[in-house]
Amino acid sequence: MVPSQVYGGSPPGGVSPGGVDRPPQQPNLVACVAAVICIASLFLPTEGEQQSGATSSLFKAYPWLYLSVNQKLVFAYVLGLVTMAILRTN
Repeated sequence: MVPSQVYGGSPPGGVSPGGVDRPPQQPNLVACVAAVICIASLFLPTEGEQQSGATSSLFKAYPWLYLSVNQKLVFAYVLGLVTMAILRTN
């Protein structure tokens, strides 16, 4: 019995059990964009956090850029899900 029939997967080299050569899968572009948005949002300042120096004057004109802790938790959770989707191998 061939190892690919035992485990149900394709053998190394990308050839499926039917003998058809499949190209390697590319990461989903939408998932990559979502990951970049989540990472960028986690770098934004948190609401109620004391800022000092140039950072406070930079964001003072844009108060809508301050995120709450709950919003950052959601972005971190989504980033984890998206990371699993990107790193998953089939």
